[in-house]
Amino acid sequence: MFSSLRQTLFKVKKCDLIWSRLSSSSSTGTAISDYRFFLPIQTRANDNDAYSHVNNTIYNLYVDTIINNYINWYGFPNQKETNCKRLVAHASFDYKSSAVYPEILLGALRVDRIGRSSVQYGSAVFTPKKQYLTYLGDASQDPLMEIGIGVQGLITNSDDSDVIMKLMMHYNPNPCLLSKYVHVFVDGADGKPVQKLPTNIQTGMEKISL
Repeated sequence: MFSSLRQTLFKVKKCDLIWSRLSSSSSTGTAISDYRFFLPIQTRANDNDAYSHVNNTIYNLYVDTIINNYINWYGFPNQKETNCKRLVAHASFDYKSSAVYPEILLGALRVDRIGRSSVQYGSAVFTPKKQYLTYLGDASQDPLMEIGIGVQGLITNSDDSDVIMKLMMHYNPNPCLLSKYVHVFVDGADGKPVQKLPTNIQTGMEKISL
């Protein structure tokens, strides 16, 4: 099994996962306006470590949640129609500052590159300007509900400047985390990289591509 996986990833790297190409993007990814999909992330008590902030290993779960929630709700929800599986070929994290429990973080996502058999995502996590507990006295002050971001997240486009402005009012301008993530899509039968991304996957990824 491991030998087959190594062969698959080797072929993928030959195809379109050369990191020097994948790492380029049209924007730096340090601003909320650099992203197209947003998802609230509730920190949990056991996310905190001995230093009373979210442990670095937890951010991998956050990013995985952001990406898979987008895929499941908006990207290509009818996944059974596509005989494809997705594998994580690359994941990198740049830690900028700390998050804590309790907070409602803002997960952000975009697609940086769509290849023949792979997709590269850029993601970020932003912390709120005001601790979330201060909103609990009045539910009408919940900033995400006010903006219209529910548990399914929200897709924006370049015309949604009012949404972006509201997010910037409530969340710090600099992310606490930046991440690069790469999915490789392989054939469900033989495990080899697909020759071309299925149309529904291509269309789903283009929705949040810059």
